[in-house]
Amino acid sequence: MTAPGIAPAETGEPIDAASIRSTYNSVRNGTTVESYEMLNSTIVGQIAVLMTLVSATVPRMQESSRKHVAEHVLRRARELVGTWPGVGARERDVHIFDLATVCRALLTLHENPGRLDQDGER
Repeated sequence: MTAPGIAPAETGEPIDAASIRSTYNSVRNGTTVESYEMLNSTIVGQIAVLMTLVSATVPRMQESSRKHVAEHVLRRARELVGTWPGVGARERDVHIFDLATVCRALLTLHENPGRLDQDGER
């Protein structure tokens, strides 16, 4: 099952950036215990797709500073996706906020990768 706001990779369809923005913006509105797991699942799915897209773009990035930022964001995304917060509400809130921040950064890098090599040979 594909998370809301993303297109299955096989279709080659563009991602639904508005839906992804809606997901990470909903973190600002807070979550309930019931909605936390659903929101976490959705945003992790969106991050997974964005990580694939950004990872494919990084080798083509011409600006070394942007490339370093992308690599950092990808590392942080892998760390966050691979962890589950502690049992307390504070840990859960920090974790979902961090996921939303990484999701936003990945979407920004996907939409604005900077100058790219045309042949991808960099």
